[in-house]
Amino acid sequence: MESVVWKELGVVWSQAISRGHMARRAFDRQGDFFWQLWTDTNAEWLHQEIADRFGIGGSLRNSRFALRADKVQELIDVYGSMLFARNPVRVLTPIERWSIARGGYWLNDQERFQRRLIKDFGEPMLNYSAQEGDLKLHSRKAMTEGLVRGRGCLWTKVFTRPDGSRYVTSEFDRVKNLIIDPDSENIQDAQWIARVRIEPIWKVRRRFQIPDFVTLTSNMSVIGKMAGSGDLPIFAGAVKDLGSGLGTPTAHLGSSGSLMGYVEIHSKMGIGSRLEGSTPVLKEFERAISGRVGDYIYLAIAPDVVDTPLNFLRHTNIEEMDMSEFVKLWQWPIELWQDNRWPVSCLDLHPAPVDLQSGNYLWPRSHLHGVVSELLMLSFLLSRMGNQIWFTTRQLVITAQSIDEELRKAVMGTEDVAMISVANDIAARLDSLVQTLKTQPMSQELFRAYELFEAIIDRRTGLSELQSGRREQAMRSAEEAKLVGSLMQIRPDDLADLVEDWQREVATNEYHAMRRILRSGDVMPLLGQETGQFWDQYVAIESIAQSAGEFEVEIETGSSRRKNYAQRVDTATQLKKNALPIFVSAAQTTGQWGPVNAVMQTWFEAIEVDMPEQMRFEMPPPQPAMPDQGPEVGSTPGQEASPQQQGGAPGAAAPVPEAAGPPGGPAGGVPQNPFSGYQQAILPTM
Repeated sequence: MESVVWKELGVVWSQAISRGHMARRAFDRQGDFFWQLWTDTNAEWLHQEIADRFGIGGSLRNSRFALRADKVQELIDVYGSMLFARNPVRVLTPIERWSIARGGYWLNDQERFQRRLIKDFGEPMLNYSAQEGDLKLHSRKAMTEGLVRGRGCLWTKVFTRPDGSRYVTSEFDRVKNLIIDPDSENIQDAQWIARVRIEPIWKVRRRFQIPDFVTLTSNMSVIGKMAGSGDLPIFAGAVKDLGSGLGTPTAHLGSSGSLMGYVEIHSKMGIGSRLEGSTPVLKEFERAISGRVGDYIYLAIAPDVVDTPLNFLRHTNIEEMDMSEFVKLWQWPIELWQDNRWPVSCLDLHPAPVDLQSGNYLWPRSHLHGVVSELLMLSFLLSRMGNQIWFTTRQLVITAQSIDEELRKAVMGTEDVAMISVANDIAARLDSLVQTLKTQPMSQELFRAYELFEAIIDRRTGLSELQSGRREQAMRSAEEAKLVGSLMQIRPDDLADLVEDWQREVATNEYHAMRRILRSGDVMPLLGQETGQFWDQYVAIESIAQSAGEFEVEIETGSSRRKNYAQRVDTATQLKKNALPIFVSAAQTTGQWGPVNAVMQTWFEAIEVDMPEQMRFEMPPPQPAMPDQGPEVGSTPGQEASPQQQGGAPGAAAPVPEAAGPPGGPAGGVPQNPFSGYQQAILPTM
């Protein structure tokens, strides 16, 4: 029974994944074209594409030069450096709950204390994981795919160090390895997603703790043949991309035969009995276990290698397993479904309109989507210009048949200076014996046509002369320069907002995984030994649903973009000019010089100079107390003041001093819990 269930499970999911590949064919076809235009330096395939599209094969076959206009590289260089230059600064913002009784958002002291702990410990861990996991490198790879193909992907994962400690990070993987439920309109509404993975067999065995007696073989040769034939089985779409679009789908399949392909499936619709093609055996099996394992299922399958899912191979007899262990095998590695999230964060710079065939919005468009024909025409014109330059720079020498052989050799020779001795009669009529044929000058129409198509591409993609740092005419005034600069930033700022939203989603996934998975032993190397009890008691959770409503993970605006030195200096100077006089005037009255120091610190940071300590304003020392003038008139020495003299009402008792200690603590200042000192320190700052 067990083997039958596993085999049918592999078959039904293989069919679903193949349908997912079919639904993204148009996206893959266009993305492969742009990717090959960028990576393949051989332009022969490009000329074949031009010939097929424009029907001018004969003209290109006789072309001496095959040149290509690499606007894709220019797009990556310009936008890549503008949109993402550094790891973003991650900030945790507490979410307060609405209180009807208080008429606003409110948290009690204990909740504020706990959330301050989470903020103080969580923010360093989130920003540390970005540095440790090299988020900048992975994000740049994903953003490059987002610009060229249309979508870039970062997957949330838990990395384990050799000493056993862990941290949460995000890693890049090609968008070709992502497969989405084709029946959904967008990825948020999808019922399942799959990730194609190709790894060394030893790594697969270690990842899933597969015993040595279980045989795992390489399936790369089978996958390579299927990919080359154009079929779309489980791994073919991803394997086609391994050759980087060079027409060699088996180029990186592993000549040693040690690689293995498999698919990780995250499902929100059970084990697969609800999929098209499901069998009665599979439906009966899901009815038997659905009450325990639920709808949120994780599977790792390689049907052409082994029938049993890889995440179940560590156990030899499933039927004799403990039920809690059996249920755990079906769970997502990171249970992000509890906050309606997938373990992948997608950067879609240009969400696509509805697909006319499928009726969904699953696959976005490339930034170069609107200039496909123009890019082909630009490469065609560039090749034609190369041919004409070669033709017009040739020198054709016409000589009479009766010319002396020595003269012929000198004309055809390669020396810069040659002395030729000829007979007197030949020298007298040399102009009639040797002549140079003038070729037609190069057509200026080619240059004008090239500039026209390049301008069209630049306008549609934003690669204007200003974006590339070129401008032929000088600005007439400072106001014109400021206006042009602000207009120039509209499109990059819009794309930068999308990148920051994407990074916010990445950081939120890591935040949930960090609190759900990491424990004191994982964070103490960074936060210190004394934080262990705080982390396990206040930060660590058993369900991601607990952390979903407590914090919002924010990205500091512009923190991931390259610093604009001139803009920062101008902004800080304006702040110093407008705000500093107001703060100085207020400080002279109140004695509070902190805002003045903050403005000056901001200005010094903008000009990248350390603020000297001597320039910081200090609060003036307190005024000395007035000397004692002696007892008041009418009182005798040693007599204490009456309650009326102390400001109390007649007959009132003397005031009782309050006991020292934290809010809510018992008299005498004894704290109620061992963390009250930390609580006292942070509560006033909330």
